Amino acid sequence: HLIVNHVPQLQEVSHTHRSRLVETLTNTWRILKERKEAGALPPKMYFAIGKNDFLYDLFSRFRTFAQEIDLGVTFEEFEGYKHEWRFWDMTIQRALEFFGITGNDAGNPF
Repeated sequence: HLIVNHVPQLQEVSHTHRSRLVETLTNTWRILKERKEAGALPPKMYFAIGKNDFLYDLFSRFRTFAQEIDLGVTFEEFEGYKHEWRFWDMTIQRALEFFGITGNDAGNPF
């Protein structure tokens, strides 16, 4: 399993929950790898995380996995942020810029 190689903390989860989690995450990582190999990925992907986020370790492992399969996505890390609204408020603006969604007329048409 790809995910087991990258997330050893799964050993601390009950067997039933670990099996479900491993299957779900493995499928996500496997699907990305398969789509990459088939040339069927979106042209741009953006990931951001605060360095104090409780998911930082998993993010780092995913970044390593993405580099191993040459996924070609953009990753950003920010000091002083956790898994919190002020971080998401900042990075949603960065993501909009990254995807070229700028100006007063950009975004939701409703």
